[in-house]
Amino acid sequence: MPKPKPVQTNFRTTPEMHEMLEIAAEQHGISINKEINSRLLRSFETDTDTYASGEYASLSAILKLSAEAMQVAGNSGLFHLTQSWDAARKCDWIDEPYAYDQACMAAQEIMLALRPTGEMKRPDQPLDYETVGAKSWAWRVLKEAATGKPSYATPETQIRARSLHKAAGRLAERISNFLKSKKAQT
Repeated sequence: MPKPKPVQTNFRTTPEMHEMLEIAAEQHGISINKEINSRLLRSFETDTDTYASGEYASLSAILKLSAEAMQVAGNSGLFHLTQSWDAARKCDWIDEPYAYDQACMAAQEIMLALRPTGEMKRPDQPLDYETVGAKSWAWRVLKEAATGKPSYATPETQIRARSLHKAAGRLAERISNFLKSKKAQT
């Protein structure tokens, strides 16, 4: 399938901004046009600053608490395995099963600590966990992170899928392998 033809869009900016774009483009070894496009695309992708305020402030706090707990617990797990901080620093807890499980347990403790009090009310009509429940949403996010392709095509989901895939980085292959193994089991 041929690439879509680029659309020309002009805009006005200050001389200072133009100079900053020229410098950044030169540092990255690309044209000013590519630098502008790259920066515009990144502005649409989700970043932590967007979540730090407004309607996502609580989610941002949960993610930050979970991330810190996972980092500390994962590194601690590496230390307990190696009995040396020097050896533990040379590893990444994400790649060591015991340390990874320690990090997951730490995140679960954060989630339990933040769980709202009170009785949990269930829907009158139980959800089919496999198709519309939390598991199905997690699988959609995992598929998007693995492939960079959205579950359904809207501009927002396309941006989200690319952002998730980029964020997954080297973990995208691990996610893809997980999804394949689960599919093979069904």
